[in-house]
Amino acid sequence: MKEVRLVCGELVIDNKMLLMSQVVDDGIFLMPGGKAESHEIAFDALEREIMEELGVKISMVDVLNYNPYVCQLNIHGTPKIIEPHKCLELRWCSLDDVKRLYKEKKTLKVILKYAKKVLS
Repeated sequence: MKEVRLVCGELVIDNKMLLMSQVVDDGIFLMPGGKAESHEIAFDALEREIMEELGVKISMVDVLNYNPYVCQLNIHGTPKIIEPHKCLELRWCSLDDVKRLYKEKKTLKVILKYAKKVLS
């Protein structure tokens, strides 16, 4: 069985975290990110995924978790929907919004652990 390595980026501005609504699961919000290719290191995969999805460059602030790979990031530019066939909406969310909207259980605990510090 092929290993799937997930990479996610926590983007926070003015106490709001960016989440994306996926076309395939209307109403399901996730952090920007995706799957690393077999030849990619995790941060390179995250950098590629965020450029493909949001059209912005990123820089590392901190690695929050390694499995799944979740990073707190700085963004350089204004995020926008680059792949409308995959993403319905970008939403800047408060901590309460994140708790209510975020459905990917594998990373939710990691996100909430660190989001409480930055989304106060």
